[in-house]
Amino acid sequence: HEVELHTNQPDSIARSTQNRLRSLISEPVTGSGENSFQYLSQVGIEFQENGSLSLDTTKLQSALESDAQGVKDIFAGTGGAGEKMETYLRSITNSFDGVIASKISSLETRIDSLNDDYDDKQQYLNSYEDRLVEKFSQLEQSVLKYQGMSDQLSSIIDTWDTGGKDK
Repeated sequence: HEVELHTNQPDSIARSTQNRLRSLISEPVTGSGENSFQYLSQVGIEFQENGSLSLDTTKLQSALESDAQGVKDIFAGTGGAGEKMETYLRSITNSFDGVIASKISSLETRIDSLNDDYDDKQQYLNSYEDRLVEKFSQLEQSVLKYQGMSDQLSSIIDTWDTGGKDK
């Protein structure tokens, strides 16, 4: 069977991680109802079109001047953006049952399977080559045998021709 590798397509894990992080950055921060800042965009953090984050330092400075505790809480408070991101990132990077570990395990299994298939195909090709070499060898022996017979027949015919002329 054929194997298709799509190296130019983003992996589903990367795509879903980017979408989830975009969501975490864009949604209101839990427990920030009494805080003057409920969205990270209010303190200058936003996603760019290329998927990167940007920091508007003027907006951040203004937010710090108006409510430094509110800025701290939106990042580090209970249910803050930092806690939410840490929880999510730990869930995908956990070395035992995280999404990335599962993907690595799945890919290693696939690699093992492909290596086994490769070994089987290589063994088949080696066997096929051996059979062809054997057939060629037998054919070559037959050709040599028939060539020897042809030489003998030519010699006999030459003898008859010479014998007939001498008489």
